[in-house]
Amino acid sequence: MADAGLRCLEVQPLVITADVATTRRDAARVGEIAAALRAPWIQSGLNGELDDDAVQALRESAGIVSGHGARLALEYLPFTPIRTIADTRDLIARAGVDARIVVDTWHFFHGPDDWEALESLSLSELAYPQFDDHPELSSDDLMYETTQRRVLPGDGVLDLKRFCAVLRAKGYRGPVSVEILSAEMRAWTPEDFARRVYAAAAPFWS
Repeated sequence: MADAGLRCLEVQPLVITADVATTRRDAARVGEIAAALRAPWIQSGLNGELDDDAVQALRESAGIVSGHGARLALEYLPFTPIRTIADTRDLIARAGVDARIVVDTWHFFHGPDDWEALESLSLSELAYPQFDDHPELSSDDLMYETTQRRVLPGDGVLDLKRFCAVLRAKGYRGPVSVEILSAEMRAWTPEDFARRVYAAAAPFWS
């Protein structure tokens, strides 16, 4: 990676559950990977109910990964208990952790959030955006749609120009994680994937 002039943005996933011991063990494992790759972020999310044990697991995990020089980047999804920017903000405050929020375009456009919610997100709260697009949905199965049918930015129906404009108006000039989950694109070579994804995404942010 160093020879290619690349750096690792994130290690993922760290899944937070009410099983505190298992989450603590997983945090130690991904923390070691983040330290080896010098990744500043460990992407994380909640799986299951948001109860006191889950909050405790989040609190302990944040402390563990901090010891490895990383921070948690929490992603919200429309089909989990943490569905919005406000939900994620409240969870961070409840746990009292030094974590930030990941906003994925797919989840933003399919959750309850509106443009006002995105505009309320401060740069100090944002870890980084995840950037992707999708065609017209073919089913009501959001899990299938989000993991199998994403397309290159600009090839779908999402209003990515406005999304970028909101973040750039805040002064965001940080990294952008282009997360294309696609059954079709998994057949591409890594080199072809990297070239085509960069060519599609870069104009939105330049």
